[in-house]
Amino acid sequence: MTEYYPHKKRLTSLEKNILKYRALEMILILFYIEDLKLFVVNSMRATDAWLPTVERAATCEETKNSYKTIWKLLVSDGILTSNESADIQRLIDYRNTIAHRTQHLTSDIGATHLGHLNEISYDYEALEKILAYREKTERGMSSKYVISISFRSVIFDSAERAYSQELRRLKAKIQRQVAARQREIDEVKANI
Repeated sequence: MTEYYPHKKRLTSLEKNILKYRALEMILILFYIEDLKLFVVNSMRATDAWLPTVERAATCEETKNSYKTIWKLLVSDGILTSNESADIQRLIDYRNTIAHRTQHLTSDIGATHLGHLNEISYDYEALEKILAYREKTERGMSSKYVISISFRSVIFDSAERAYSQELRRLKAKIQRQVAARQREIDEVKANI
C-alpha cells in the first residue's frame, strides 16, 4: 500500500512546532552541558590551587581524557554514581551530535521519513536529565571542593527564562495539536 501524505512535503503546524521545541531544547542542552563541564573543571582547578592532589592534576589540561578523569573523580568522591557519570558522558556525546549533526535529530519530522536512516534519535529526556545532574553535581561539589563562580549563567539568565517559557507554551500547544491529529486519524479510520 502506498503511503498517503495529505500535506505533501509541507510541514504541518504540529511538525513546525515540534521543530521549534527541539531547537529551543537543543540550545538549552548545549548551554547547560558546557556550563556543567566548565563548572566542574574550574572548581577542580580552584580546589587544586588550594589543596593540590595528584588525581586532580590531570584536570588542568582540557582534553577528552581529562573530562573522563573528572567524572571518575566525582564518582570516587561519592558525588555521582558510576551510572550517572556514564549518562553524563553520553549526554556530552549527545551535545556533540547537536552541535555538529543537527540534521540527524530532525530528519524524523515531515513526509520525508528519512529518520530510519539515522542511528541517532532525538532524546526528549536529555534536558531534564542534564538539569538534574547539574544540580546534584553542584550540590555535591559544594561540600568537598572550592566552588568556581562564573558569570556565564548570569549572562544567559534572561535567554534561559525566555526559552523555558516558550518551551512550556509550545509543549501545551503540541499536546493540543497531537490530540486534534489523533481525533482526525480516528475519524478517517472510522470512515474506512
